[in-house]
Amino acid sequence: KSKGLVNGMVLLGFGFGGFLFTLLGAKIANPHSLPLEGGRFPPEVYAAFPKMLRTLAACYLALGVLASLLVKPAPVAVVAPGTKAPSRAASNDRTFGEAVRHPTFWLLW
Repeated sequence: KSKGLVNGMVLLGFGFGGFLFTLLGAKIANPHSLPLEGGRFPPEVYAAFPKMLRTLAACYLALGVLASLLVKPAPVAVVAPGTKAPSRAASNDRTFGEAVRHPTFWLLW
């Protein structure tokens, strides 16, 4: 029904996430906005870098777990008596090796 809206929201999330986490990472690694000195940041900025990575990883993990809790299975289609169930668009009729050798795989990747 609203595939365009969903795709737009996904793209919005990618763009806003990159923007937000860049600002958050800069604020964690360089909380006092220290300027460059001779083309390098002061040592305290480099010392805060591992903490920044751990904090951002924890944020990504928390958001991933929260997002996974919001996912629910698709509803089961009800088929009227005497009609044929719709076929699935995608099926697992190929092994991994067969899929890699198929031209569609290389067109997508």
